[in-house]
Amino acid sequence: MSESTAGETLFERYLGDRGIDFEPDVPAGTKNVDFRLKTTPVVFCEVKDCGIGDAEKAEAGAVAKGQSVYISTPDFYGRLRDAIRKAARQLRRVKGSPCVVVLHNNGSSVLFYEPFIWGAMFGDQVTRVPLDGEPVTTFTGNRVLGEKTNTTVSAVAVLSPTFANPELIERASASARQSGDTRDIARAFVALSDEAPEAFAQTPCLRVHHNPFANTRLPRSVFNGARDLNLWPDFLPGPFAQPEDRG
Repeated sequence: MSESTAGETLFERYLGDRGIDFEPDVPAGTKNVDFRLKTTPVVFCEVKDCGIGDAEKAEAGAVAKGQSVYISTPDFYGRLRDAIRKAARQLRRVKGSPCVVVLHNNGSSVLFYEPFIWGAMFGDQVTRVPLDGEPVTTFTGNRVLGEKTNTTVSAVAVLSPTFANPELIERASASARQSGDTRDIARAFVALSDEAPEAFAQTPCLRVHHNPFANTRLPRSVFNGARDLNLWPDFLPGPFAQPEDRG
């Protein structure tokens, strides 16, 4: 068994926090799948980390040497699509069960916000504004998932840490904001860290982007922790995002 990546380690912590039993590094054909979750139904997960890329390393090296540097345009979709494709190839060996690609940002400048994940999944995103109607979001190409493309992938989930007790932070900041002095907010946070350090404890969570084209859907009940978020592409046309799909 190879050494766990940062994403795999964080995902194991997530599963432990949720009490989900699992088997790591599961043989599947000539390669292994990262996780087999002993849920109902059984779910297979492949975790992919996005670390610092070659362009980012070159820029950082130039800055360290005091050289002028050209800051590259953020790669909105390319590395996300590569990660999804690689994971999809490994998950094909367990087709028939719900399969999830888990993405983890391990220090890269890649944007993991919701619109970019949808764009990586379904294609370059554009907004069409008709002369006599409301703006409509559509996808123009370069999709990784579709009706006949990588239908093994049930969902793409983004794994990240978040505050375990945000209500404590919000309560402290709300009280301090009443004075209108930003220094009071800073003082409130310092006091909170002394009185209730658990307020700043972090816990892993998942933002799950469901794929309506999947052969096997992922039940919402699998990843439904207090800080998890399940999303469906309501902007897709036709029957691909109806409420009955949200099991």
